[in-house]
Amino acid sequence: MVGDKMKQLDVSYSVWEQVIQTNDWSHYHLMDGYRSATIWTGTQDYIYKSNIDADDYGDWQIGFGSSSTIVTKEDDAIALILNLGSPTTITTLDCPTENDGRPVMVVAPFSTGLYMWVTSYGDDLNTNEKAEGQHFHIHFDDYGEGNIELEFLTPFELHDGQVTWRPLDNWNFDDKWSFHINMPATEVTPNGTGTGNCNLYPIGLNKNLIIPAYDSQKNPNGWHNIDLDQAVPIPSGNSGYYECDRLTGEVTVSSTPGQGGYYLLDHSKTAYFFKNISCGHPLGVFDFDAYKCEWISERWKLCFHVNKVAEGSGEIGGWIMTYRSDTTEDGEDH
Repeated sequence: MVGDKMKQLDVSYSVWEQVIQTNDWSHYHLMDGYRSATIWTGTQDYIYKSNIDADDYGDWQIGFGSSSTIVTKEDDAIALILNLGSPTTITTLDCPTENDGRPVMVVAPFSTGLYMWVTSYGDDLNTNEKAEGQHFHIHFDDYGEGNIELEFLTPFELHDGQVTWRPLDNWNFDDKWSFHINMPATEVTPNGTGTGNCNLYPIGLNKNLIIPAYDSQKNPNGWHNIDLDQAVPIPSGNSGYYECDRLTGEVTVSSTPGQGGYYLLDHSKTAYFFKNISCGHPLGVFDFDAYKCEWISERWKLCFHVNKVAEGSGEIGGWIMTYRSDTTEDGEDH
């Protein structure tokens, strides 16, 4: 009646529970020993017991798709036919669990292998010292404009931060600040012998996309050169020609051209986090806290621009909370 791939099992309650736990089943046909027998098909199959213990036989509810039925057991053994077709897959998470098996999880906005780093300073690229570079702060003797650039030795993920300004009487709603990323152009040099590692593909307005140039033997055959150790990766949405390691910042040629994670460009790009934020808050503070971290290449620059129009001296600055792979100095532990 049910074909060659069916077999009949007589199992006790304990064995039946093992069948459920190991998920060694897919479709069911209720046979002898039950007051009703019905077959369903569907994608949301389930089976569970209710009102049953060692001394009191209760009901089993078996459902397939949106249908279900109650069947009553009449003897010690459960007789059923097990379809040996496609097994159902149970996905488990490698994490702590409650006593009932529910997973215990904490949402972490940063990537594995990174550590928290909070600072009001960029790194010093000349001395290779962290948080010893440009101060996230601008002083004004009177109205005017100010700019700073924060540079970093390694890639990091930006999570949140704060900007404050003082004295409050010397700032108003017409004063404003912006916070953005400057992604410099990747430097390209001509190669007159056709042995360069890239070519330029025009994209308009005298701007070019940098394309790797190698023959079938992986020998360079382009008309331009770039230094990948100095190349500036630009996120491509998986349509680029290069890859970038998010922990080390290393840029490499993609093994799937046109599907890589990053572009290289011969012109700079700017991406704003905040643009023209007013300084009219009565407490002189602006907090920013993002649910998801933003990855920042060490070859980019964090730029802070302020346009102060109110008369009088003033101070404005802040701090940022980041996550980076190396927060040590002189061999100190994390």
